[in-house]
Amino acid sequence: MQRFKEGRIQILVSTTVIEVGVDVPNASVMLVEQAERFGLAQLHQLRGRVGRGSAQSYCILVTEKLNDAARHRIRTLVESTDGFHISEMDLKLRGPGEFFGTRQSGLPSLRVANILRDSEILEIARREAVDFIARPPSDRLRETLFDILAPRIEGATFLDGYAGSGAVGIEALSRGAAHVFFLERNRAAIETIRENLASLKLAPRATVVTGMVTLTIPHYRAEIVFLDPPYDAELEYASLLALLGEDAPALTIVQHSARLALPEEQGALRRTRVVKQGDNALSFYR
Repeated sequence: MQRFKEGRIQILVSTTVIEVGVDVPNASVMLVEQAERFGLAQLHQLRGRVGRGSAQSYCILVTEKLNDAARHRIRTLVESTDGFHISEMDLKLRGPGEFFGTRQSGLPSLRVANILRDSEILEIARREAVDFIARPPSDRLRETLFDILAPRIEGATFLDGYAGSGAVGIEALSRGAAHVFFLERNRAAIETIRENLASLKLAPRATVVTGMVTLTIPHYRAEIVFLDPPYDAELEYASLLALLGEDAPALTIVQHSARLALPEEQGALRRTRVVKQGDNALSFYR
């Protein structure tokens, strides 16, 4: 290898041990025999061993019998030099294999989900799981919220910021709110809200808005505003209170970590009550 790097020999015959970690700027031709036997990511790595200098470089793939999958792999490599695209295609063609086993290809034994087809919903599930660990849901906290709102909720307009599945806003509708604005940035969650509203025949009394809450909330007026940002997004709490403090609703409720110190006053907002249950808290502003 050292003699090849120094130019004392012109041809190097090797196994795939040269796949990574080899930097020979004067190497200009890579020939891979039986290329159909390699995965896309590995072929891309092998191709990357040439073309590191100023000379025009070539990667020659020698194949034997090609089935449809092998032909697709070779065509992808010929048509693209984007490592991210090639890795994604490799995953689609070969599958991820087992995460906790020995199989290096094929689909994992998930009973319902498909890791390729359902990547978006799996990412949502991952975020929900992380959030669940950070702050387990509290049915008692929601019951407390609506017990406090009981004298005000009927006939009121309600805004559910960071709506998620829309559970709080739908509860508000079921308790007599005249209209609810659902604000949520995640498109999959938006579809879930719309499906839930349709199945409960509540859609005519709802407006579902896609976008960042800090950008969309100034455009919607409601008598009661409920905000439930991610607990780790402390800057968003400050931004939202500053926005609402300029033209305060009749009542603003913010759910947050009990460890987070929210201001007693922000513009026209004054905190009148704090309810704590475990690590969860509700701050009421008027």
